[in-house]
Amino acid sequence: MWKLRRFVGMISALILSTPLNVATVIFSENVSLGTVTVIAGYVTIAACGILYDIILSRIRNSISSYGRFLAYTGLFWTSTFPFQQYLIELIVCNIFEQPLTQFNLQYMVFGMVFGLGFGLLFSIIYVRLFAYFMLKDSREPKTVKRSK
Repeated sequence: MWKLRRFVGMISALILSTPLNVATVIFSENVSLGTVTVIAGYVTIAACGILYDIILSRIRNSISSYGRFLAYTGLFWTSTFPFQQYLIELIVCNIFEQPLTQFNLQYMVFGMVFGLGFGLLFSIIYVRLFAYFMLKDSREPKTVKRSK
C-alpha cells in the first residue's frame, strides 16, 4: 500500500482548489475552454503540491514551530501562485489560440495576494491531513515475513 502521507501536499492542494475549479466550469462561456482550464489547473496545482512536499521534506528539521510552518507555506504559495496561474493561461491560450494576458506588476501582486490566502488555508488542511495519514499508517498491522 502506498504511504499517502507522501502525497499530502498534492491532496491538500487539490481539495482546496476544487471549489474554484467547479466555479470555473459552471461560469465558463465555452464548455471546452472551461474544461481545459480546470484540467490545466489541477495539473499545475498538483505539481506545486508535490514540489511543496519535496521541499518541505528537505527543510522539515529547521521548522520548529507552527508559526515557521505558516511562514514557509505562505511564502511558498505566494511565490508560486502567480507563475502557476500564468502557466495555466499559457496552456489555454496555446490550445485555443487566444491572446495572452499581459504579465505585469498588477498581475503579480494580485496573484501573490491570492497565493498568500491559498497558502494559509492550505496549511490548515495540510496539517490535518498529515496527522490523519500518520495515525492511519500507525494503525495498519505490520506483516512480518517468516524465514524458513
